[in-house]
Formats: sequence, C-alpha cells, structure tokens
Amino acid sequence: MWTSPINMALELIQWLIIGFLLILPLLYELSNTFRYYAKFSLYYALVMLISTIVIIYGVFRPRDTRNHGFVIMAMKLVKRLYGIEIEIRGKENLKSEEPFILMCNHQSSLDVLGMFEIWPDRCVSLMKKELIYAGPFGPAAWLCHAIFIDRLNHEKAIETLQATAKTLQEKKLKVYIFPEGTRNYGGSIASFKKGGFHLAIQAQV
Repeated sequence: MWTSPINMALELIQWLIIGFLLILPLLYELSNTFRYYAKFSLYYALVMLISTIVIIYGVFRPRDTRNHGFVIMAMKLVKRLYGIEIEIRGKENLKSEEPFILMCNHQSSLDVLGMFEIWPDRCVSLMKKELIYAGPFGPAAWLCHAIFIDRLNHEKAIETLQATAKTLQEKKLKVYIFPEGTRNYGGSIASFKKGGFHLAIQAQV
C-alpha cells in the first residue's frame, strides 16, 4: 500500500516525539544540567499558569492588592513542590498598619518564593516597565497593583515615584523594591539605585 510523503513525515514526527518522551526520565536522572533547566522550565510554566489564573479573577477587581491572596497561597505550594525551606527572622517587624518600603536584594526569579513568604498586607511591588510585556505575568502584576517604572526615561521615572509616594500615604500601602535594579548573580549585594531612597524621602516613611 502506497504511503504519501505527508503521512510518512507525520509518522516520523510521532515516533520522534515518543522517543523524546521516553528519554526524558533518563536525561533527568543522569544529567544535572538537564535537571536544572527542566526544573526552571517547570517553575516558569507554573508562574505563568498562576498569572493566568490571577488575570481571570483579577479583572473583576483591578489594581487591588487583595489579588495577591491566591498568589501567596500558590507560591507556597510551588515552594513545597520544590522542597525549598525558607528561614525568616524578624517577620513581626512587618506587621504594621503604617506605610513602609521593603527592600531586598535580587539574585534570581526564585526570589519570588521568598518575597511572597514575607509579603505584608496592602503591599505593592515596584518593577521595571518591561515586565508588563512578560506574557501573562505583566497583566497579572498590573491587576495586583504593581507599579511599573520606566528606567530609561528619567522624567517619567520621577513622576512615577512622586505618584507612588502620594498613593503610599493616602492608601497606607507598603512597597516592595529590589533596590539593586537588576539581578545580581555575584552573591554579594550590588550598589543600590536611588529610586527607593527618593520614594522613602517623598513619602516620609
């Protein structure tokens, strides 16, 4: 029976997929590099899934810090899935009704797990403008009242900080900032950008 080239190609693709799926467990067990990228890929996929769920319910109460509730619960489940334990000291200092700025160093996207472990009530995050285009994560962050700052436009950045300082006082919000401005892979703390300090001065916190 004659088989068309298209059917042959589809059958070949099918067997390649089956072979790839069969070899995945072996690669996971034998290769540390493969295991590393597999875990990170799953982590990013879970973050995007969580973000998509936030978008679905967040549209009914946009720019609301209460939208973080599901994110906090979901990230704790992700932390448990990966067997990560986080030791927290001084969390009682975050239990305040007054506005304040929370600064943390930034090493990787896994910092989100630690961030939501200590996330205080009525808190928003300050992040670079480019992240609003990062798939479902950007819109989800916006719905959670994230504040996006244009680091390439100094005047707009100052305007954003001034507006944030005003909102901080009016709504008694807390602001979570990575003051280094970008990820620091060196293990030490890099120099802090001025934005967080300008915000603290303007908001008088």
